[in-house]
Amino acid sequence: MNQILIIDDDPAIQLLLKRTLKSQGYDVTVASDGEVGLANAQQIRPAMVICDWVMPRMNGLEVCRAIKNTADLSTTFFYFADFLGFRGRPGKGFRCRG
Repeated sequence: MNQILIIDDDPAIQLLLKRTLKSQGYDVTVASDGEVGLANAQQIRPAMVICDWVMPRMNGLEVCRAIKNTADLSTTFFYFADFLGFRGRPGKGFRCRG
């Protein structure tokens, strides 16, 4: 079963994504901030990370860079999920290979 890690500080978004992905047969782990999410990623080595852009303690871009710079995680699929709107930030995400 494919493991997906959701990193988002909004409990409603966490619940929505978790329920949707579990209903499709995925094994889902949830973290409420970037630091916990990075620790979870290092432990479970997910196939995919869905990460909020704006979070306390460690933002999504920092999480992406840390994951992509970790040898065991460098090929992990990484998606930014910003439910507040696009705001013209794709360049930074591409630079971190998200």
